[in-house]
Amino acid sequence: MDAFFSEVGWQGIFVLCLLVITLFFLIKEILPIEITLFSAGVIPVILGITPVDKFFKSIANETIVTIAMLFVVVKALELSGVIHLLAKKILPKTDNCQPIYLLGFPGISFFSAFFNNTPIVMMIVPIIRQWCLDKKINPSKFLMPVSFVTILGGMCTLIGTSTNLIVNGLLSEHFGYSLKFFEIGKVGVICAVIGISFIILFSKYLVPSRVDPALNLSKEMQKAVVEFIVENSEFAGKTVREIDEKFFQGQCSILEVIRGGSTTHAPTSQMVLKENDHMIILGDINKIAKLHTINGLKSVADPKFKFDHIASHYFEYTIPANSNLVGRSLKGIKFRTRYGGSVFAIYREEKYFYGKIKDQILKAGDVLLVLSSKEHKEKKTIDPKEVFSLSPNIEIPIFSFTKAFLIGSIMVVLILLAIFYTSMMIASIAAAILAIALKLVSPKSAVRSVNWNLLITIIGGLALSSALEETKIASYLSKIIFPFIGKNPHVIVAIVFIITTILTELITNTAAVLIVFPIFFDLFKEMGMVTTDAFIAMSITIAIAGSCSFLTPVGYQTNTIVYGPGGYHYTDFFRLGLPLNLIILFVCSTFIPLIWSFY
Repeated sequence: MDAFFSEVGWQGIFVLCLLVITLFFLIKEILPIEITLFSAGVIPVILGITPVDKFFKSIANETIVTIAMLFVVVKALELSGVIHLLAKKILPKTDNCQPIYLLGFPGISFFSAFFNNTPIVMMIVPIIRQWCLDKKINPSKFLMPVSFVTILGGMCTLIGTSTNLIVNGLLSEHFGYSLKFFEIGKVGVICAVIGISFIILFSKYLVPSRVDPALNLSKEMQKAVVEFIVENSEFAGKTVREIDEKFFQGQCSILEVIRGGSTTHAPTSQMVLKENDHMIILGDINKIAKLHTINGLKSVADPKFKFDHIASHYFEYTIPANSNLVGRSLKGIKFRTRYGGSVFAIYREEKYFYGKIKDQILKAGDVLLVLSSKEHKEKKTIDPKEVFSLSPNIEIPIFSFTKAFLIGSIMVVLILLAIFYTSMMIASIAAAILAIALKLVSPKSAVRSVNWNLLITIIGGLALSSALEETKIASYLSKIIFPFIGKNPHVIVAIVFIITTILTELITNTAAVLIVFPIFFDLFKEMGMVTTDAFIAMSITIAIAGSCSFLTPVGYQTNTIVYGPGGYHYTDFFRLGLPLNLIILFVCSTFIPLIWSFY
């Protein structure tokens, strides 16, 4: 004990106690992870244990900037509508699930290799869930596998997950070496191919079928009826069938066409629409909202409303009994001027009112379906005594070929810059600036797209890592592990993997890699494994193990996202996750020592 105290001093004992308390807080989820880690990183700075310049170095870390910029690029991808379009193309028209397994899972995984997997899952989950509900299939059979394949895809490139970027930043800081863009893919692609194959073959048997409550709900509340005028738009001159194939994709149908003084009920698929025709359309609420973005297609409910393609939002509000809007019309209260949005339909007593609704007298309990070109700031714009928010702000991604081409080009530029010319940070900054300059994402959306909680978590973790090194606690802990680890590279990789992945399941991937990296780095130095290849192997093992959170719904963000919508039980992830974890462990411990030499 005296030797330990003389080696690390009171500062080391304090930091070791702080580490134990931090792990306890993280495991028990006493405070949000960002608060816990940031506090643990700041306290040693306040006490003078960690130099202030090292703390500011954590804030100005290249990893922080890179991740922030990539969030902006991913937001531009989301708003381009590419993911939604591809998902709609892959999802079959029948209840045959094979295309999802054979095309959907590999496709989602591929996108996850080049874009952060968390927002991709957030975009994909509602689409797959709605398809399942339409086909009377339990979404639980697909949502967990979707999360897992995005995690596997993220193992293939440097930017696939924030975990990869964090580990790369730590490697650069400690050893002065940065991973190449596809370097982690040397073993990551093997993990992804074998892992996805396993999911395709066995997920249908291992993933439980949980009944989604929405399967028992009436579809009436999921649809709306609106009236449009066909002006000089793409609808003019096309048949009903052509319109359905190009614009509706089975999610909307034309109930009536009013031409002149005559009305055609249930028009045939061969009927050709003309300018000035009025269409009564029944369809999915989100699809109806997107129809407002088509040039030359004018809403009868609010013909003067202009929908912004870049910043498109959808809301639902209900009118409470004591609202002063009761008994008044939309025109009378100047709704668009007052609230900054356009009401395109009113839902009342299981019926929709559409068309010229500006003079419709509002009643208590009315649900207003609202489109806006900007996000409502409820505290500033919406008085809860007048209207009450039923749904959160939904930013509608509108597919545009031009946007899709531009975001694809930006990604190519980012990858080429990162591989051949400059650092990942500079490449990501250039990509984010291009996305904003080309109006693929608005400046406000760019700022909102950044996950500030994650960045605070990383800053705190980096500061805590500095404290572990400054007080030599990392070196001390590595000496404790040293006698048990041996000299066999395959065993070393397995032990590093197991410890990292267990911590990931307990305290999340970001916290896990930030804590274990300095310990294993000192361990490798203690064992004499100080070659570039050895540290690359260690870093890639930690990065992949940090992403391998397949056992619980809380270890990785994508698992948490699908946990609720899938209706899963906490232990459901174990059934598919345990064999998948063992497969990735076997692949890493087998191939990493063969690809990179340890001595």
